[in-house]
Amino acid sequence: MDSSKKWLMWGLLLPTYFFVFFHRTSFAVLKTYLPETFGAMDGAFIGLFSSMYFYTYAAMQLPSGIVNDTIGPRRMVAFGSFLMGGATLGFATTHSLSMAFFFRLLIGFGASFNFVALLRLQANWFTPKEFPFLTGLTIFLGNMGALAGVAPLAWVAHRVSWQNAFIGIGLFCMLFSGVIYGIVRDRPETRKEEKREPYSVGRALRTIMGRSNNYATLIGFSFSNGCFITFYGLWAVPFLMDTYHIGRESASGWVTLMAVGMVIGCLCNGPAVRLFGSEKRASTILLSLAALIWLVIGITRPSLPLLGGLFILLGFFLAGLNLIFTLAKESNEPAIAGTAIAFTNTGAFLVMSLLQPLLGWLLDTLSGGHMPSGGYPYSSYRVMLLTLFLLHCVAVVAVMQVNKEKLIR
Repeated sequence: MDSSKKWLMWGLLLPTYFFVFFHRTSFAVLKTYLPETFGAMDGAFIGLFSSMYFYTYAAMQLPSGIVNDTIGPRRMVAFGSFLMGGATLGFATTHSLSMAFFFRLLIGFGASFNFVALLRLQANWFTPKEFPFLTGLTIFLGNMGALAGVAPLAWVAHRVSWQNAFIGIGLFCMLFSGVIYGIVRDRPETRKEEKREPYSVGRALRTIMGRSNNYATLIGFSFSNGCFITFYGLWAVPFLMDTYHIGRESASGWVTLMAVGMVIGCLCNGPAVRLFGSEKRASTILLSLAALIWLVIGITRPSLPLLGGLFILLGFFLAGLNLIFTLAKESNEPAIAGTAIAFTNTGAFLVMSLLQPLLGWLLDTLSGGHMPSGGYPYSSYRVMLLTLFLLHCVAVVAVMQVNKEKLIR
């Protein structure tokens, strides 16, 4: 197989995937601009607004996995990227709050096709031994988008407005979808699909839902990633602004350190597996260390420089959640790999879609039923952080339940 060609096929799916992650975290910055555009909002409402992305993303994961296993990743990524770009353009130009909600939903719908398609294409073009490293590299590059959705977006929004930034992103995604459709191929021309008994949609779902490992990976990924994105993508910037009394751009810069840690951690996934002996052991140890960092942040009030260091460590250890995808893939036959990964991925976005408004409601309730004019007190944020710690511990316990005897290598 031409090595340069397989890297080209994989690389062409990355630019729009970058913006899938960007949209997940952009509300950390938009939260402070949207009331200026659409009127006053309390914490619960902002959480609900942000979570619109995750509702459709979660709902589309299983259908996306099934479609990717049947018609291939190229068409799905091209379609999803075009739709995500158009919805981003609509979100940036509307003056109607109801339409902004609709476009946020549509952004999530378009974004929902990219990740599973990328992993499906990896499985088609690369060897099984390359899969864990490549998954870590894929999520590393995605997290560059998550990083761009905080401090860089705050910097750009301050200078050219968030609307103009989103217009540019929307146009790029729409145009690049044509490049994906025209150049990307689902698998090497020389590779023929293995002859095997085909899986109907019903059989694929029954197979996946009949295996305990799939529930362990679902819960493990859902609560580890769900808690992280909820905090990083929405509440971390307000937490810093209210607790440490710093400005929006400065807070965004500190929050970006979590993404920096995860970016580094993703590149260390392969060495971690070799060090600890297996994906399960590496993921369990790394997520346990992340739980410790959640606890330290929740029960102490560290100085800002120390908190920055803790943010880097939190992101670094949380990169271990990406190894869960390898466990999900190896718990199922290759023919249903995309559907299995989508099943694991679904829960995280259900958790995010519920947790973002629930934490907003919790902060409002602990602060007298509404968002105080000066921001939420630290005591309210402490309860929120300890809640995230407890939910993350559920993920650690779940990953420990993966049965290595049931893995299909």
